[in-house]
Amino acid sequence: GGMLGRLVARVVTKPADKGLSPAPEAVPRRKRSVPGVANPVITGLLEQAKEAERAGNVGDARELYERIVGMDAENGKVWMKMFLLCRREKDFARGREVLRRSLTHLPGNGILWQAWADMERTLGKHEVARKLYRKAMEANPHLASLYNAWGGMERELGNVGDARELLTKGLKRNPKSARLHLSLAVLEDVAGNTAAAHKFLERGLGLEPRNAHLHHAMGVLEFKRRGLGEARERFRVATELDPDFTMAWLSWARMEEELGYPEAARDKYAAGCKA
Repeated sequence: GGMLGRLVARVVTKPADKGLSPAPEAVPRRKRSVPGVANPVITGLLEQAKEAERAGNVGDARELYERIVGMDAENGKVWMKMFLLCRREKDFARGREVLRRSLTHLPGNGILWQAWADMERTLGKHEVARKLYRKAMEANPHLASLYNAWGGMERELGNVGDARELLTKGLKRNPKSARLHLSLAVLEDVAGNTAAAHKFLERGLGLEPRNAHLHHAMGVLEFKRRGLGEARERFRVATELDPDFTMAWLSWARMEEELGYPEAARDKYAAGCKA
């Protein structure tokens, strides 16, 4: 019953691991020199850092980001850029240190807490990730991406009840989140509740009728239910809305192959390879 979970594209990541050691005591909040107005020096440094990243000069980019947070320690976006730089380099120990530092200045930033949790999740440290997801929830209980990520982790671990509870709670707080509708559909499909999965996809499409991921998921579900004409139509719409959506092309190709239409399957595989 996990076909939908496998096929729906994931969206929408060493030194000794310190795990979830408590962040240091929060420092007093620093006031920016001109609240609400971009600092031209910081803007210039940020452009230089982006250019250094594009050129692959990781050390230079890191140094520039450090200069910016030295001037504006409450700039969450720049802390996040520093962290993502570490993550791309697979320097997880440094990434943890960047997040620990950022959270002394921004303890209420749920996005930073979630970024840390997501990293630990990818490293297989699920208990640490849970603690960090809880911190993120305390900081910002309205963050849709948090429920989606945490619920997704529990689903992958086979904790269907916990996943359902998290995703349902997230949807109550974010009733217009198409992504949460999709995640609940995947969960219900995994649990064998096809009708419930279909209901969540329909609701999601009511919110975002041009969401290629929802159309693709509906196509997978219809194929499972043997609604072949409807499945084809959903795959067609998904690939029309997003011609680079490789997974949708592959799902369509697999369906045609299983139904005994090798030429149609070849066409779809070819389109998927170009995407």
